[in-house]
Amino acid sequence: MRPSRFTPPHPLVQYTVAILFGVTMAIWLTGYVREQSRAQAVLRLRQRADELTVAVQQSVNAKLQVLQAFQAFYAVDRTISLDEFKKFAVVTLTYHPDIQALQWIPLTAADDLDALVARARAEFGYEFTVFERDSSGANVPVAPRDFYFPVYYIEPMEGNQAAHGLDAGFEPTRRAVLIDAWYTGKVAVSRPIRLVQETGNQYGVLLYQPIYNQTLPPDTEAERVESLIGFVPVVLRAGDFMHASLADFNTDGFRISLRDPNTPDIVLYTNQDDTAPESQDDFSMTKIGRA
Repeated sequence: MRPSRFTPPHPLVQYTVAILFGVTMAIWLTGYVREQSRAQAVLRLRQRADELTVAVQQSVNAKLQVLQAFQAFYAVDRTISLDEFKKFAVVTLTYHPDIQALQWIPLTAADDLDALVARARAEFGYEFTVFERDSSGANVPVAPRDFYFPVYYIEPMEGNQAAHGLDAGFEPTRRAVLIDAWYTGKVAVSRPIRLVQETGNQYGVLLYQPIYNQTLPPDTEAERVESLIGFVPVVLRAGDFMHASLADFNTDGFRISLRDPNTPDIVLYTNQDDTAPESQDDFSMTKIGRA
């Protein structure tokens, strides 16, 4: 069945391959001009902004390599079992501790949902359900749809149990990102969201890699529509990701914030209290990452 494609507004289309490919990182230099000339301060700010932007971009590239590695992992035997998924996740999370979770999300037609739930209950040994969230944030049974994107495997399970069974496409905007990846064969990135498993105040972002029944994405859109088997997303908490990306840098004297230009009112990360006033001598610079 060819799914009806939800066409998102133009800014969301631009958000494909994004947290950190269309994100804006603003960097302020505070209190420094009192000690050095204005020109020296501006030069230092520009150099540091370039260094930090490159560091964040390199971290993003490393996460894309994780997704590419999963494509190769699947290509070896064309199966995704719990044991094999755990082995892949253990290695990946050892080298990327800033990843909140790895998931396997099989595309599931409505007619196959009951069979998937029965298989999951037999495999996991408990009452697995596929659910979504209502407007108050409560878990409810999924509404009738032509197809679902249930979180079937998730590693590590500890700390992420609340997302196990969630239909990742239960909201139109989340569903649009998944369908965009499905049709294009490219990594797509969610808008900033509150993760189901979030216990703090961080925003989360997911990078979705579509997996087809062949090693590489098919050449045509029609073939991609028919041959998708699911997605493997990398789940990131923005604060954890930024702390890891900038761990090797001394950011004293700088206030750094990270935003997605499509949702500029949401601060994904700041290294200081973002409500603190800026002095009249502050300088600022905005860097936008590119894919």
